[in-house]
Amino acid sequence: MGKRRPRRLLVSVCAAFAHHASCSEGRRLVNFAKLLTVPAVLLLSGVMAVPAFGQTPSATISNLLAGCKGNKVCFGFDVVTTDFGASGQDIAVDLINANTNTVQETLTEHLTAATTHVADCFTPSVPAKFTVKIRVPAGGNLNLSGTLTTDILSCGTPTTTTLDHFQCYELKPATIPPTTVTVEDQFGTQKLTLRFPHRLCAPAEKNHEPVFDPVQHLVAYDTLRTPFTKQTGLSIANQFGTTTIDLTRRDLLMVPTAKSLMAPPPPLQPPTIDHFQCYRAKRARGGPKFPKTNVSIVDQFESANITLVRPYRLCVPTNKNGEDPTAPTHPVLLLCYRSKSATPLGTIEAHINNQFGLDDLTLIHRRELCLPSVLQP
Repeated sequence: MGKRRPRRLLVSVCAAFAHHASCSEGRRLVNFAKLLTVPAVLLLSGVMAVPAFGQTPSATISNLLAGCKGNKVCFGFDVVTTDFGASGQDIAVDLINANTNTVQETLTEHLTAATTHVADCFTPSVPAKFTVKIRVPAGGNLNLSGTLTTDILSCGTPTTTTLDHFQCYELKPATIPPTTVTVEDQFGTQKLTLRFPHRLCAPAEKNHEPVFDPVQHLVAYDTLRTPFTKQTGLSIANQFGTTTIDLTRRDLLMVPTAKSLMAPPPPLQPPTIDHFQCYRAKRARGGPKFPKTNVSIVDQFESANITLVRPYRLCVPTNKNGEDPTAPTHPVLLLCYRSKSATPLGTIEAHINNQFGLDDLTLIHRRELCLPSVLQP
C-alpha cells in the first residue's frame, strides 16, 4: 500500500501541473510528501486548487477622460481586467499639477474582475493646469497598460471649463412670444428674431465617458434668416480627429436651460455654460470625408446606439445681449453630427426654465450629437 499511494498522488500532481511544466515538478512534490504525515498529505488537495502559477493579473485602460466640474476635476475610464482573484486589485490615480510637476492629490480605485468603468472626482485646493495619471501603487502586483495619462487641462477659469457631450432632440413645433436678441461671436454681430424652440440638447455619456454637469441643458431656438458671409476651410478638432468644414448660414441659438421630467424646474444658478450661436456646416471642398462612426449614448431620456453620419452644425460661444463680452474668445465649441439609429425615440414630455421663461416641450425625434471641439489655427 505504501508504494501505491505515492503513484496515485503522482498522477494527480502531474495533472495539476499539466499547463506549466513536465511531471518533474509533480515528482518533487511527491518526494516532499513522503516526509509528511497523512493529514499533511491531504492538504495537497488545496495546493492543486490554487490558480495557475506565473499568471500576473492585468488591467487595460481605455477612453480616459478628465475635465473641470465646478471646483472639482473629474475623470472616467473603461477597464478590461484579466486573471483577477477574488480580492481584486487597487490602482492609484494621481492629480498632477502640470506647472510644478507635483502630485496634488491621489485617489485609490479598487478593481475587481467585474469592473468595466470607473468615474470619480478630485477636489484640488487651488486652480491650476492639471494632468490625471493612472499607476500601480507601491508594492502592487498588476500589469497596467493602455491610456494612462490625460492631456493637460486648466481648471478654475470660465474660458476653459470642459463641456459635456450633448444629445439633441427635435421638438414638436410650438410658439413663443416675439423675442429679439443681439448676438456677438467670432464671426460678427447680428440682431436675431427667435421663432420657436427647435432642439432640446441633454448632457450625454458617449461610449461611457462621464457627464460632468447633468443639470445644464441647452435649448436651441430657430431664428429668422439673417445675412451671413460664408466661412470656408475651417479646421475643427475633437475626439474624432480633425475635419475641415464650410459654414453656409446662421442657424440656431442655444440657450442654457434647466429641465425636469416631473414639474417646472427652478432656473439655473450662475455661473452657467455659454450661449452658442450655431451655423449650418458642410464638408469643405477637397476635405476628407467623415467616416460613419458608431457610438453609444446614455442621457436622462434614453440609452441608444447611434451612427454618426457627418458634421451638420458648428455652434460657437456667443455674447447674447451683452451678458458675457468674453464669450467670443472662449475656445470650446460644439460640433454637432447628424445621426441615425434603428431604435425610434417615441415622444417624451419635458418642462424647461431659462432666460425666456418656463415652457413645456415634447421631444419627437433623436437628432444630432454635439461634441466639444476647438478651432485649429
